[in-house]
Amino acid sequence: MSILSLQNKIAGFLNCKLDCNSGHLSVDGDAQKLEPMVHQFLSLLIQHQGELVSKKIVIKTLWPDKEPSDDTLRAMVKKARKALKDNARKPRYIKTVPTKGYLFIPPVNLVSPGPKFWWQLHAKLVGSIVVLVTSMLLLLLWYTLIYSGASDIGKAPIIKKTELSVLKNNDVSTHYINKVVNNVWVESADTHDASQIIIENIEQKSQQKIVFPAPLQRKFWYSQGSQRLLVQRIDKQSFYAITFMAQDNEPVINEYKTSLPSDSEILALDFTGNMLFVALNALNQIGMFDLENSVLIAPALLPPALLNISQQMEQLLEQDENAIPDLSVQIWPSPVSSAFIVNLSSEAHSSLIYYKSSLDEVASSELTLPNGLKSGVWNTRGDRFSFTDNNAGLIAFQAEEGRLTTFNTNGELINQVVADCGPNCFVISNTQGMPKLNEITFTFDALHNETGFNLNVFASEQNAQVIRTNLMVRNESLPQYTQRGLYFVSQHNDSASILFRDNKNIESTLYTFAEQASVEELTIDADDSLIAGIVNERLFVLDLNTLKMQYILLKFPKLSHIAFSQALSSDANNANNESNSTNIVFYAQSNVFGEATNARQPNGLYQYNINTQQISLLKENVKAQVLLALVDETSQGATRNQGLFTLYDNDVASVNFQSNKPAIKVNMLDCISCWRIKGNYLYQLQPNKNTKASAQIVQTSLLTGQQRKQSLLFNDVENHFSLHPSSNQMVLTSRQQLQTQLTKIEGLSQIY
Repeated sequence: MSILSLQNKIAGFLNCKLDCNSGHLSVDGDAQKLEPMVHQFLSLLIQHQGELVSKKIVIKTLWPDKEPSDDTLRAMVKKARKALKDNARKPRYIKTVPTKGYLFIPPVNLVSPGPKFWWQLHAKLVGSIVVLVTSMLLLLLWYTLIYSGASDIGKAPIIKKTELSVLKNNDVSTHYINKVVNNVWVESADTHDASQIIIENIEQKSQQKIVFPAPLQRKFWYSQGSQRLLVQRIDKQSFYAITFMAQDNEPVINEYKTSLPSDSEILALDFTGNMLFVALNALNQIGMFDLENSVLIAPALLPPALLNISQQMEQLLEQDENAIPDLSVQIWPSPVSSAFIVNLSSEAHSSLIYYKSSLDEVASSELTLPNGLKSGVWNTRGDRFSFTDNNAGLIAFQAEEGRLTTFNTNGELINQVVADCGPNCFVISNTQGMPKLNEITFTFDALHNETGFNLNVFASEQNAQVIRTNLMVRNESLPQYTQRGLYFVSQHNDSASILFRDNKNIESTLYTFAEQASVEELTIDADDSLIAGIVNERLFVLDLNTLKMQYILLKFPKLSHIAFSQALSSDANNANNESNSTNIVFYAQSNVFGEATNARQPNGLYQYNINTQQISLLKENVKAQVLLALVDETSQGATRNQGLFTLYDNDVASVNFQSNKPAIKVNMLDCISCWRIKGNYLYQLQPNKNTKASAQIVQTSLLTGQQRKQSLLFNDVENHFSLHPSSNQMVLTSRQQLQTQLTKIEGLSQIY
C-alpha cells in the first residue's frame, strides 16, 4: 500500500476527524488540540493505514536524535488512545502488536478542506488586529475599574451563612427531596422489633415518620434522580424502597425480598433507583445488582465503564504485592443520566474518574487528587460535582469542561459538603465534640516472632473492645506512655495544662501554661526527667525534677517531630553514647535566618543541645530518625540487626541496616503524632476524623516490610496515640459528645 499524503487534508475515520495540518481532533463531536508528539504519531499511523508500523520506525520518526525509554513510548501511545477514546483491550483505532509495532485499524478518508476566504488566507494579519483591539479594550476596562471602583478594592467576597440545624445523631444524612433540604435517619421504633425512618424538613421544621415492622440498618442509600431512598433490613432478607412523589405528601413504599451476595458491599443507587453499584470484595471488582429482577448482573453483561474500573482496581492492588490492600472505592451516580464519578484512593493514590455514560469504554476525565476526596455531591443539573478534601478545601469538578475549580471560603471551616443549592451555594456539615483519651488493650498480638507474622490479627476480647475513659469535663490530647504512667495535655476553658496519671490512676498537674496556649506536640525522655514540646509554635523544655519551664527561642518558621535522641549523625555507626536527655531533635522548615549560623538554613532534621545551647543540622530533607535494635527470630536462634529508621520529608521512610540486609521502605501518613515504633514494628494510626469509616492501626515489620491492619471499634479518632513500653495497652484520642451543625453558605467565589 502506498504512503498517504496528509498535507492540507482532513482525515476522517469512524466518528473522528483530524485536521492533519493543525492537529485538531474531533471525536464524536468533541474537539481537542493534540499534543505535537501525539499528532505526529497518529499522522504516521494514518499514512500507513492497514500496515504494521514498526516500533523502530516510530522512534526514528518521533525521536530522530535520541532513544526514548519504553515507558516514554508507552505513555505517548496511551495519550493517543485516550484522545481517541480507544480501549487497549478492545481497540477500535490503534492495535499494538507485541514486540513488533502498531497498526491503525479503521479505513481513512482524506478530503481537502473547502475554499478559504480572504480572512482565512490572511489569518496572521487578522489575528494581529484582533489581539491589538482586544488589548486596547482590556486596558480601557482596567482603567475604568481602577478609577470608578477604587472604593471596592480590598473587600473580600461577602459570605452569607444560615444555620439550618444541629444534630446529635451521627448517622444523619442530608438530601434534597422535592427541592427541599431534608435530614434523614433511622432509629428504633416504640414497637418491639421495629424501626422507623425520620424525614425532617429543615425549612418547615416538620417531621415525617415511616415505621417498618422489622429492625433496619442505620445505613441507607438515596437516588436524587429518582427521589428514591433505599434501606435494608438488619437480617439482610429484603430492601425497602421509599419513593417521594412531587405532587403527594405520602411516599410510595415497595419491598424487594432479595439479598446480595455475602461478600458484596453497596456503594450507591443509580439515577433510576433500580440498579445498585456494588463492590464484590472477594473479586476486587465493581458489579451491579438489579433490584427489580433480584439478580447480580453477570460480568460479561456489565457496562464497559465498570469493567475498566475493576481493571484499574486490580492494577493498583498489584503495585505492592507485600502490602495489605488499602484501596477504597466510592461512586456518585449523576442525578440526571447514567454518568457517574468514581474515587479510587489508597495511602499513596487518590483519583477522580468521570464517565459520561456507563457504556463508555474510556473515561471522559481522570484527575489526580493530591489531598484526597472526603465528601461529595452533584448539583441538580448533573453538570457539577463538588467535594471536600482532607485539607477542608471545597472544590468543584466541572463535568463538561473536565477541570477542577476551587472555592474561596474565606477561612470558613468545611468538613463535609452535603448539598449543592445553587451556583455559589452549599449546605455543609461540621462535626465537633470533646477530645478524650481512651485506653484499650492493644489489638495486635504481642509476639515479635516473624514466623507468626501471617497469623490473623486478634483482639483481646473476640466480641467486644473494652474502652476506658474518664467523665471529667475537659479536653484531653497528646498522650505519652512511660513506665511510670501516662502524660497528656488537658484543655479547660482557655487554660492548657500538662498532667500526669501514675500507674495507680492518681492524677497530678505538672504545669499550667498562660491563657490562650495551644500545645501542639509533647515528648518525654527515657528517664522521665524532662518533657519537651511545642506550645504556640515555640519549643519548650520542662524539668520534671524541679518543674522549671524553659522556652527555647529558635528562628525557624515551623517546627515539628520533637523527640529526645542520642546525638545522631547521618548513619547509626557514628552515634555516640551521650545521654538522650542532652539533645532534642526536631524537623525545621526554614525560609529565614537560623539562630546557630545566622545564615539561611535548609529544611531538615536539626539537633539542639540543652547543655551547650548549640544547634546543628543532622540531615537535610529528613523529618525524623530513630536508632533500631531489631531481633530476628526466624533463623536459628535470635539474630540482632542494628539499623537506622529515617523518615524523609516526602513521607517515605526507610530502614537501613549495618549488615548487608536489604533496606526496607515504607509509605508514611502525612502527620506528626500518628506513628510509633515498638519492638520490631512500626505502628501507624489511620484516623477517620469526621467520617463514618472505622479508624485503623497499620502494623509494619521493620525487618520484612510486611503489613497488616486492624480496625478500631469506635469512630472519630484523631491522630494522637501512644503504646505502653512493656504491656499491650494503647491510648488514643477520640471525640465524644458529638454534634453536627448544618449550615447553608452563599456567595462563595471561585479562585480558579
